[in-house]
Amino acid sequence: MIGLHSPHGQRRVTALTLLCVVFLSTGFVPVTESVSPDPPLPWLAELGERLDDEAALDALVERMRDRRLVLLGESTHGTHEYYVWRDRISRRLIETGDFRFLAVEGDWATLLELNRYVKDKPGAPDSARAALERLERWPPWMWANEEIEALAEWLREWNQDRPMEERAGFYGKDVYAPWLAAEAVIAFARDHLEGGERLRVRRKLARFQRHEEDIQAYVRSTFPQRAETLESLRGLVALIAAAEDAPDFERFAAKQSAYVVKGAHRHFMGMVDRGPESWNARVEHMESTVERLLKRYGPDARGIVWAHNTHIGDARATAMAERGEVNIGQLSRERHGIENVFALGFSTHRGRVQAGRDWGGRRQAMRIPDGIAGSLEDALNIHFPEGALLFFDEAPETAHTNPVPHRAIGVVYRPEAEQGNYVPTRLAARYDAMLFIPETTALRPIE
Repeated sequence: MIGLHSPHGQRRVTALTLLCVVFLSTGFVPVTESVSPDPPLPWLAELGERLDDEAALDALVERMRDRRLVLLGESTHGTHEYYVWRDRISRRLIETGDFRFLAVEGDWATLLELNRYVKDKPGAPDSARAALERLERWPPWMWANEEIEALAEWLREWNQDRPMEERAGFYGKDVYAPWLAAEAVIAFARDHLEGGERLRVRRKLARFQRHEEDIQAYVRSTFPQRAETLESLRGLVALIAAAEDAPDFERFAAKQSAYVVKGAHRHFMGMVDRGPESWNARVEHMESTVERLLKRYGPDARGIVWAHNTHIGDARATAMAERGEVNIGQLSRERHGIENVFALGFSTHRGRVQAGRDWGGRRQAMRIPDGIAGSLEDALNIHFPEGALLFFDEAPETAHTNPVPHRAIGVVYRPEAEQGNYVPTRLAARYDAMLFIPETTALRPIE
């Protein structure tokens, strides 16, 4: 978790190796005959509509507009078309007036400057690009790209003539960049807490800060006292909440930074056992962040979530459930009811994607090979060679019960290992709908 302005990035890339394995291996299994369907999944033909841009957008927004949460996925973290479609859907939903924020799979601390810009807050950067150029944590292209820049500039323009409390926000919801979040907590304490409370904040963060983003050293040092440390970090949140004289949003942002530190602690400690605890700690933090944003924006507010398909598609419809893993899609449906959450998956058959061959490695526009025979991507390409929008509310029982291999690509990608990038998925149980784009192109990073 490379800090925004830290000079020690190379050392911390090494420290991230173990973390990267946890992030990117969960939910991905090789395709086997036991989960391969009989191609070409004939029931797909009954569910798909031609991917006409305006008609598809209208159909999606009509079904999404009354949901409390709309979850917009992606089968890669580096595809131009996914960002463009999520942008278009998000704009339309925000224009309804009820959808008040975007919560994305990025850092709270680093994306807070972009939120400051889109809401035109005092001290904001001069442009969306200026805010995005400050992003340094790998992989920067996930958010520092032309697609996000365009959305952020639109958000700022849309917000211009509205009261501050009605302006749509852009937030990171992940546990990434926890040391930067810790710095934000200390800065808040310095400005808004009395001397004794400031000292308590520093003491609660002392062990965390001492290891300066060296995750493995922090785990080795803290693991024997992990429960006591977690309880101490819960107290950190309470200290921030008690600063009632602080400006409202500053206190909210500092509390969220404290939650990031606490969530990162749980995530790191869970890595030791190599079970579901580490993954689940991260997911629970992300879902709780969305809930805090909903609460902040009011009982009638609605929210939009951007994350990988692995996060927004219900985990119970994949092999993740067998390993005790949950995700945002599952937790949101359980909290709000399936009728109040809309999950849209994305898929492609071939194209190019921005990714690295190793964690922290050089960004490349890699080729995405054709979906393997027997996969969802292969079947979609056979039925809908020009693309399709599929709704699953009238899907046959087999779409709810029979798993099909469904491709998932992370920020680390090796096309030659394509066979291991497929998640057995009960499609209609995992998503409400899917956008299939046969051939996609790579994201456009801000250089």
